[in-house]
Amino acid sequence: MSEIAVPGIARPASAPPSSAVALCAFELRIAARSGRLWLGVAAMGVVAAVVTALGLSAFRQLGVGATSPAAVALLDLMLIVPSALALVLGAIALQHDRESGFLDMLRCAGATGTDVITAKLVATLFRGAVIVAGGFGAAALVLAGSASASDLVVFLVLMLIALLTAAACAAIGVLVGACIRSRGGQAAMAGLAVWFTLAVGLDLALFAVAPIARVSAPVLFAILALDPIEAGRVLGLLALGADSTVLGPLGTLLRDEIGTARAAGLIVLIDGLWVGLATIAAGALAARRG
Repeated sequence: MSEIAVPGIARPASAPPSSAVALCAFELRIAARSGRLWLGVAAMGVVAAVVTALGLSAFRQLGVGATSPAAVALLDLMLIVPSALALVLGAIALQHDRESGFLDMLRCAGATGTDVITAKLVATLFRGAVIVAGGFGAAALVLAGSASASDLVVFLVLMLIALLTAAACAAIGVLVGACIRSRGGQAAMAGLAVWFTLAVGLDLALFAVAPIARVSAPVLFAILALDPIEAGRVLGLLALGADSTVLGPLGTLLRDEIGTARAAGLIVLIDGLWVGLATIAAGALAARRG
């Protein structure tokens, strides 16, 4: 019996091989049309411009590449805010589609769990990258005319570090969202809790334990490997040439044990592994749960 083709209705069982690309393009269009995203970019730009303006005299005297309080404050701002947004947005990325039934429609169209996870991660990375670019762009406008060529190189390195950290947090957020199946705001709360643990909790635990017991080098390396936000901060401080007082125990140990160049390479590897492994785990979990 011949099959009747209905115009405008695609066959669910024959998804095109480029379904992941199509989903990524679809998610990117939605992200680019979001008014909240551009409002967040504007807010980030204003905050970054204010922070840079407050430290403008230090930037003019010492340069962007010096370890001044203004440079450290700008680095912390560009790590903390985009990483929080990327992790929470990644955690809630699947929730709306799951509750609206859109995920069921995608599954009927032949999209795999890996396709969906990849699309959500790409959209979250886009949002994080736009926010980072907005913040650094506003800071660059304030610094225009007072920064040298070497300062521009350091500025670009710091922006790449912020992008890498946001990418790792976005992948972790998508993994958190794949683990949470309940309705409501539990995915957002879970993402916020994970971000707080990475941004603040591990540091507080380390400061609490260090005066009581001597923390060995392997433990410090393990903490750094488990915390992409702290790893990004250490990498940024190494790029600024910070001393042991600013680097803290993790950065100082890493620099003294393997050197600045190898420490930077190790941190880039850690964040890259977080992006890859978290994405693979989220895709496998989504495929198993259907």
